[in-house]
Amino acid sequence: MEDILEKIRKSLQRNRLFDLRETLKTLHPEDIAGILERLDEEEKKRVFSELDPEVAADVLLELEDETLRFFLTDLTEEEISELTEEMAPEEAADIVAELPVKTREEVLELIPEEISQEVRTLLQYPENTAGGIMSLDFVALPADSTISEGLSMLRKIGEDVELSYVYVTDQKERLVGVLPLRKLLVTRPEVQLREIMIREPVVAYVEEDQEEVVRRVTKHDLLALPIVDSNKILRGVVKMEDVMDVIEEEATEDILRMGGTAAEESIFTPPFKSLRNRLPWLSLNLFLAFVAASVVGLFIETIAAVAVIAVFLPIVAGLGGNTGIQTLVVIVRGLALGEVTLKDTWRILLKEFAVGLLMGLVIGILTALVTYFWKGNPVLGLVVGIALVVNMIAACLAGAAIPLTLKGLRLDPALGSGIFLTTITDVVGFLTFLGLATFFLKFLQ
Repeated sequence: MEDILEKIRKSLQRNRLFDLRETLKTLHPEDIAGILERLDEEEKKRVFSELDPEVAADVLLELEDETLRFFLTDLTEEEISELTEEMAPEEAADIVAELPVKTREEVLELIPEEISQEVRTLLQYPENTAGGIMSLDFVALPADSTISEGLSMLRKIGEDVELSYVYVTDQKERLVGVLPLRKLLVTRPEVQLREIMIREPVVAYVEEDQEEVVRRVTKHDLLALPIVDSNKILRGVVKMEDVMDVIEEEATEDILRMGGTAAEESIFTPPFKSLRNRLPWLSLNLFLAFVAASVVGLFIETIAAVAVIAVFLPIVAGLGGNTGIQTLVVIVRGLALGEVTLKDTWRILLKEFAVGLLMGLVIGILTALVTYFWKGNPVLGLVVGIALVVNMIAACLAGAAIPLTLKGLRLDPALGSGIFLTTITDVVGFLTFLGLATFFLKFLQ
């Protein structure tokens, strides 16, 4: 890719547009999107202008949010409408949703009425809901149709719709069953769909969170999930490819939020925007670091009397922090996959208490022995060992309690959890270690 990027830059510098177009023809839209992320604004415009509309539409869908907004600002309403016509309605809705309201309406007026209506239908649902990620690309047949009639309807549809399942509806368009395509093909022509359909299929409601959609698709090993409204009327489907996109999006969001940055940040985000994303959390981190430092400040006299104990402060804090992160990652993942609910809180806390105690005993005893042989003071080893036991128990409990509390408050369980966790383990670790050192001070001097 670096060689291709250099080749594209040389074509731009020498104004060899034919060579540029030939190079772009050999690339997948996702690769072109990756190259655009690395170019400056003027180079982005020139490369994008050389793409065929069909390819340009696919490239838009692969861009990072920041670069996508750059192009949507640069393109005219007519150009955007031409590109959205090359997309599936759910893809066009994702692009149109990024536009200002006025521009959005102008674009929707320019595209064909049939596409415009479908896009408007999808835009009425919030972005991160089942309705927001569903596709209108599905086949629904009446329950009283025969196999022969169903196959005739499918032939009329042709190749316009991707088929994994045929959905069966009643006279009021309510979903009553689902039929794998294979079963439709191997059943006798005279049989009615209602006789062989899978009744009470797994569904999601349009207003449900996209994470819930992912859980149901993965739990039941589905290729697609029907989406219904409160009246059980079939409104769309979420396909496996959409589920994979959500999994990547949610995983990325959790990782970034655990670290205290915005969910939409990428490696290509401009420096000043990254600063705006990160600075609030770093400011909070700074404040909380002063809280931890103030705990150390309470024991200045102890540290002055036995300076060697300062050597062990990073050990106590570091092991506590790492222990807490291990628990935090497991709990956040469990919440994301639906393996953990708030009803499990006490069971989880008891389990993590046991894990923290066991790990604390193992690490604490090992550290106490190393400290004794290193510094020749058994009391110092005992103090460090006990402090580690206490801090690792606190770390496991905090690593579980923080995301569960955030979930209970209807916030993202990963939201800044790493920052809060580090503060708790630092405070508990310093307070325990230095408090014990002060208590046993005469044995340490």
